[in-house]
Amino acid sequence: MEEDSFLTVRDLKTQFFTYEGTVQALDGVNFQVKENEAVGLVGETGCGKSVTALSILRLVRPPGYIVAGEILYKKENLLSKTEQEMRTIRGKGISMVFQDPTNCLNPVMKVGDQISELFIHHQKSSKSEARKETLELMENLDLPDARRLYGQYPHEFSGGMRQRIMLAIALGLRPGLVIFDEPTTNLDVTTQAEILEYIKQLEEKYEMASIWITHNLGIVANMCDRVAVMYAGSVVEVGGVSKVLLNPAHPYTQMLQKCVPRLNQEKKRLEVISGTVPDLTNPPKGCRFHPRCPLAMEKCKTERPGQMEIGREHLVACWLHGK
Repeated sequence: MEEDSFLTVRDLKTQFFTYEGTVQALDGVNFQVKENEAVGLVGETGCGKSVTALSILRLVRPPGYIVAGEILYKKENLLSKTEQEMRTIRGKGISMVFQDPTNCLNPVMKVGDQISELFIHHQKSSKSEARKETLELMENLDLPDARRLYGQYPHEFSGGMRQRIMLAIALGLRPGLVIFDEPTTNLDVTTQAEILEYIKQLEEKYEMASIWITHNLGIVANMCDRVAVMYAGSVVEVGGVSKVLLNPAHPYTQMLQKCVPRLNQEKKRLEVISGTVPDLTNPPKGCRFHPRCPLAMEKCKTERPGQMEIGREHLVACWLHGK
């Protein structure tokens, strides 16, 4: 599969060095994204999804450091790039849409000028040229009355419209890969649906690959081709969306599925996964999920499983499937 991979994350390890100890935030993350493919990263809070995204973009800041692994983008290792080289890749090759546009947009700068910075910085356009390119971009992205919107400030927009502005910034240079980090978290349900449909149209229009970081398995089912399930800093299962969501192989994935409420089931209480996410300054030996796993064996407590292929492009890190 790696032969046709657009992005390959291989044995990625990112750590945070704190006074309380070394936090092993990512400890051997492995997954791939093919060209024009959408891949979901799912898991509980603290499993390493956002750190994975920041590591791909080389935006992890001290006390965090990428200590090992490879991030191959178009077969070139991003970890060997200089900061100047990464600045040309960010936005033009890989871009990111964050979950809260309010914190990402400059409150005292007109939104049109914020979008224009893309063309000034990356294409060395003049201010007048950048303004023209920005207006064309806003019109191409179906933002209504682009000239009026250009001169307005972020606080004058609704949450959904601010997220559309963030999408314009992310897509302005036609990147090959866009990372969506919970892009609909702070929006109401109706606006969420509108934004997701809008993004789906843009993905088809711009023919881009994407990574979706989310807790919502419904979004993954609707927007993604494949899904990687993360737990405590590593990928425990990865495969096609229908395979993983309909026939989950890892006990953690199975338990995540049971936690999702369903309209056709009458239950007084929702399912929960017993226990808590481990302290990553002192993670469990062996499989990191074994203290919470009802199917754990002795081997799980001492030996960490690697990813095993159990079907076509369906991998799982679990000794239940080991030989």
